[in-house]
Amino acid sequence: MKLPIIVFAIIFLCAVNNATSQCCAAGNPSVTGFHSGVCNENVLAVSLFYQYSFSDKYYKENQKSDFRYIDNSYYDFTSLMLNYGITEHINISADVGFFFDKTQYFDFGQDAKFDRKAQGIGDAAISLQYFLNVSDVNSFSIIPGFKTTLPVGQFDQKDGAVILPIDIQPSSGSFKYELGLSFIKGITDNLSVISANTFEISQRIETERTNYKYGNLYNSSLIGIYKLIQDLSVIMQVRAQYRDKSSDRDMKLIASTGGFVLFVVPQLSYNILHDLSINIQYELPVLKNMNGIQLTNNYAFGLRINKNFTFEQNFLLSSDEEIPNQNLNFKEIKVSGLCDMCKDRIEKVAKEFENVQSADWNVETKILKIGYEKEPDFDAIKKAIAKAGHDNETYTAKDEDYNRLNSCCKYRK
Repeated sequence: MKLPIIVFAIIFLCAVNNATSQCCAAGNPSVTGFHSGVCNENVLAVSLFYQYSFSDKYYKENQKSDFRYIDNSYYDFTSLMLNYGITEHINISADVGFFFDKTQYFDFGQDAKFDRKAQGIGDAAISLQYFLNVSDVNSFSIIPGFKTTLPVGQFDQKDGAVILPIDIQPSSGSFKYELGLSFIKGITDNLSVISANTFEISQRIETERTNYKYGNLYNSSLIGIYKLIQDLSVIMQVRAQYRDKSSDRDMKLIASTGGFVLFVVPQLSYNILHDLSINIQYELPVLKNMNGIQLTNNYAFGLRINKNFTFEQNFLLSSDEEIPNQNLNFKEIKVSGLCDMCKDRIEKVAKEFENVQSADWNVETKILKIGYEKEPDFDAIKKAIAKAGHDNETYTAKDEDYNRLNSCCKYRK
């Protein structure tokens, strides 16, 4: 049985990118929320994300400060992620970010107003996750992951003749390595909970102009997902983020860097089609405790569109593989289900039986089409499908078998 709420989750494992306790930082922003693209085997999820962020409040420790240097800062950011299920348990993903606009605005009076602007490619990342299903009965899973961030974009970018500060650089300029460990628990048919935890360490930046090391970053999130109706879910995330102080070229800690921020991130996720979904989110920092005096984030708005593509395992045949027999007999069986995860599960059960040469379940029509030369035991196939949790034209799945399905596969009203 595959993981519950996989249609939402990854995300999260790859989602916590180059987060910072400051309002903005070099490289991609923190992409909180969910990739709806943690994949089943042979499924490719293509995800496009957009985020707008605005900052104009300075904090000293946990109090607002009257200090003023940058009047406000904002950015328009997008990223493209590809996520592929290599096996039932292993996912690999890659993403790259791009800043349309990354700006700091200064207002020192009537004749002293100007801004600093940057744009361009940010960072790229490659990540790997392993999905360990601890208990089918209790819908409990553990997901360790590893991620490497690559500074593929421009660093030490200039605005005219002026070198932009690190905070506004599109690329972080640093290789980063992240370990993640998440836990997913299905509570009821409509409610699931995720605990996601990451630790990130950065290599020191050493260029002609910059010698700098970001502080280590720690993130811990608690996420609840509740299915309101069949295709609409509401998601609430609470994320605690802590960053150590950064260090300069002399290896000395920089006073006004790092700190603690607590975020709440409400989200809505809607499945437009069985393989197309949209997610909107609003990130709000509710508690801050900064080192020194720092400009901090007011809010960030995000929008993600995700499209899944399913590849048949035999869509490419090697030269020595036998081309399937085209003169097969077919039998159609009505089987209940909802999504591509249901499709994988139903077809996998059917294909395990002797004499079954092909099995194809249609998500829209709910029809399982079985191809054969010598007739298989169709009654046994229907029993096995019901045992896997899917009602069919002959047998109804027992409650204990149905309850083991992923929350997004629960087809009963």
